[in-house]
Amino acid sequence: MGLEKATIKYGKEFKEEIKVLFNPSEYTISTTNSYESKMAPGTDNAVLQFKKGGISELTMNLYFDTYTQTNLNKDTLNKLSMDPIQTIKDIIKDEKEDVRTYTQKITKLMEIDPETHCPHVVIFAWGSLSFKAVIESVTETYTMFLPNGKPVRARLTVKFKEAKGTVERARKNVLHSP
Repeated sequence: MGLEKATIKYGKEFKEEIKVLFNPSEYTISTTNSYESKMAPGTDNAVLQFKKGGISELTMNLYFDTYTQTNLNKDTLNKLSMDPIQTIKDIIKDEKEDVRTYTQKITKLMEIDPETHCPHVVIFAWGSLSFKAVIESVTETYTMFLPNGKPVRARLTVKFKEAKGTVERARKNVLHSP
């Protein structure tokens, strides 16, 4: 069994997907609730009152690298057996792909979908984690460039905001008061 790649699923019934090049080394899930402090009559202490529940957020770094990718197709492998030195030189000087080809797939998910009039709802899936969300923010950091300025290595800091509907939440939260 091979290494399972993390995916970002989107589109109708989440049939389309983007496989990440490198699985994240870690991720953070945070959830917050809102409270308000009110002064209780006749006391000098504030009382904490629950206001509302919060939405969970998933944050991670995703890494992209096209510098180390090589086009080892059938022709290249055939050349390798005939003239290995020249083939390796060709692989090294081979024009590297712009890393933005991959990073833009994720940032485009923040654009407004013409059918729904809002950004895509996505599912970040990896192993037992399945997080249904919208992408709240993406910070792109480019860390390696070719001499001509083309970026070939990048890190995206992606923040997903949970996108559960009110019906799903109501089923999950069984309250015992009217």
